[in-house]
Amino acid sequence: EDLDRAHARLIEKSKQLRTLHDVACALTARAAQAPSTLAAIVSIVARALETDIVAFLILDETTGELVCQPGAVGLEGENLLYRLPMSEERSSSVRVFKTRRPFVTGDAQNDPQVIARYAKMWSVHSLMVVPLILEGRCIGVMRVGSKRRNAFSDEQIALVSHIAEEAAIIVETAVLNRRLTKTAEQLATLNRMKDEFVSTVSHEFK
Repeated sequence: EDLDRAHARLIEKSKQLRTLHDVACALTARAAQAPSTLAAIVSIVARALETDIVAFLILDETTGELVCQPGAVGLEGENLLYRLPMSEERSSSVRVFKTRRPFVTGDAQNDPQVIARYAKMWSVHSLMVVPLILEGRCIGVMRVGSKRRNAFSDEQIALVSHIAEEAAIIVETAVLNRRLTKTAEQLATLNRMKDEFVSTVSHEFK
């Protein structure tokens, strides 16, 4: 009787895991059919403002770092793995995240409010960083850089700030889609383990 009950619980758990797995797969598969949301946004901004660098840095709550997201314009190789710890107070991105106020400079490589080595690494002189705020909380920042000095006008700053407001929901959705992909992979692993376990228990039961 105990084995029967255990077997019934395993079957029920299997159904639940299969349902979660199917839902996660359906959502991630649907997202995968469309162009990358983040890449689309940064491409539009880069083209509209004729800039050289556009990237989203989203807070990784696990590590406490701002992490450069895939699809960034103007970043290649190791630069795509760019991470900033929230303890790095010298960073304009960290300050914007914490204060929720945009930051703009026309001479990033010589501005004491910018970490010069990053500006030089990206070869940018003008830098704009705006916060991504969703439902009263900051989820990351949007960085826009140009190799030209004093490249950003007040109108462009207002435009990027508006785009950031609208993009916050899209960014959150894109991040959730990637989390769902990871969850789907984890559920698939659990499902395989469950199948093996159920098979073993069923064999022993018989």
